[in-house]
Amino acid sequence: MAGKYPGKPGLSRLDLSPLQLVDQPRPDFIDEITTYESCLGHGSFGVVLKVKISKDMYAMKFILPNQVLTDGQKRRELEIPRTLEMHDNIVNIHKSVEKKVLSISQVKQILALSPPTI
Repeated sequence: MAGKYPGKPGLSRLDLSPLQLVDQPRPDFIDEITTYESCLGHGSFGVVLKVKISKDMYAMKFILPNQVLTDGQKRRELEIPRTLEMHDNIVNIHKSVEKKVLSISQVKQILALSPPTI
């Protein structure tokens, strides 16, 4: 319901109580990282870090926020590894997340392991 602000003609306020927030950050596997181990590599899109989730080790690719990727580029980043044959030097994609907002602590840990050019 709209109401008037006292002493502010023309301004009204909305009662937002019945609205629900739908874009709240949701916890995902990135929030389950217990240790950022080391930098495995970097390229034009971002950096790949060795991370630990519980007792398991993973290679996790972080796309730099200044990289605006088209939907086709995002799809290729996920599809290319899936088309390759199994090999000791090729990792499988387990999960992906898009538009993740990282905490300051997460960003600091990622940058601490990233090369200075990132």
